[in-house]
Amino acid sequence: MSDNTLHDNSLNAFSSQVQPEDRQEDLESPEYLREIVLAQVREIRALNTKLEAMQRDMDSLAENQLIQLRLIADLRHKAVERSPLIDELYNHMKVVGLKQTTFTGAAKILGVTRGRVHQFKAAIALDQRFIIVQSETHKQRLLIRLKDV
Repeated sequence: MSDNTLHDNSLNAFSSQVQPEDRQEDLESPEYLREIVLAQVREIRALNTKLEAMQRDMDSLAENQLIQLRLIADLRHKAVERSPLIDELYNHMKVVGLKQTTFTGAAKILGVTRGRVHQFKAAIALDQRFIIVQSETHKQRLLIRLKDV
């Protein structure tokens, strides 16, 4: 809504309260003009109050968004951190000369359960030293393959 529309609406609302026969005389009276100005001042104050409330809400939303972005960044940073188990798997595969292994094989190498190795699947996929590929002989089997081989 523009300022002119607000002004016109206030003026129309106020002028509709004045009787038609008194209208011409009242338009020239200082009391009438004073009432119009006071009504406009009250409306401006109310709008300023609404504007301040909206600015407070915007500041609160901006703070919340900043907190969320920090949490997301922390989670991404934690996901990128290497697990000692992944390092151990890489070192074992390099020493033994193993080019690829299954998740079950990785569990045996690390001495943990297969489910635990599957928990590291995302971390292994993000690690630049490995690539996870589907087995050519078994559709449901995934292989952990060294990239630099």
